[in-house]
Amino acid sequence: MTQARNAWTTASTSILGGMLFGVLLAAPAAAGMGPSYLGPDEYTSEADAVIEPGTFGFCIENFENGSLDVPGVTGNGGVVGSGGLTDSVDGDDGSIDGSGTAGHSYFYGNGTAGVEFTFDLARTNGLPTFVGIVWTDGGYNAPVTFEAFDAANQSVLVTPYGPFLHADASNYGETAEDRFYGVENPEGIRRIVVSNPGGGIEVDHLQLNRCVLCGDANFDLRLTAPDALVALKTAVGTDNCKLCVCDANNSAGTSTTDALAILRQSVGIATPMNCPACPEFDPA
Repeated sequence: MTQARNAWTTASTSILGGMLFGVLLAAPAAAGMGPSYLGPDEYTSEADAVIEPGTFGFCIENFENGSLDVPGVTGNGGVVGSGGLTDSVDGDDGSIDGSGTAGHSYFYGNGTAGVEFTFDLARTNGLPTFVGIVWTDGGYNAPVTFEAFDAANQSVLVTPYGPFLHADASNYGETAEDRFYGVENPEGIRRIVVSNPGGGIEVDHLQLNRCVLCGDANFDLRLTAPDALVALKTAVGTDNCKLCVCDANNSAGTSTTDALAILRQSVGIATPMNCPACPEFDPA
């Protein structure tokens, strides 16, 4: 078992006495439990994620459509496409072959300042309590540091996590150096920063809990016609989509109007989307 998985198992056991991690996602965090960092750990595909992909409320942004689509998240860099200097997570191009040049990644030109993701305090389902990121490239042999901040914008553990030495001396998409960094904080995570001195920095597979995009019935962080179909089938009683996903007009029910709103949004027609919060994430 990897270092990150060992760390996570220890933390979740101390919180709920061995209950399943999926329950931890939906339940309020135990009072008095402090934050903890996870990793750095080798990472080649979504199969290496700490939380199992498909768990409700957990999302992984792989940037493969060229944009950052996680609701309530902003970054200080930009998505870069395939090319000789691109360093995506290995498996994003369909095979694990030691190269990340055929995928997409998220890049920021100042590695010393670091790439940063900020979570909106007004997110429908609150701040995430778990966030992870995969460092994929940066300065030659540069030490990597990770830091997370709480709702008050204070460092969750006073000092940054690291530095760690796993970077190689190449910027041509090699993936053996890629490492996952994560943080768990029951009080919520407002911001994360990953940095390395020298040159720029690339990251991939931003992942977090309490991640629900209104209308995204298949949980792929995109609104498409199949999402609208799920809402329509729910409206006529042949499917079952949660209100916090498919009740696009917050009317306490899923109707054909919601399905139409999702469909319109999926084809680029600006449409109000106002799903209610998910009760699984309600701290009350």
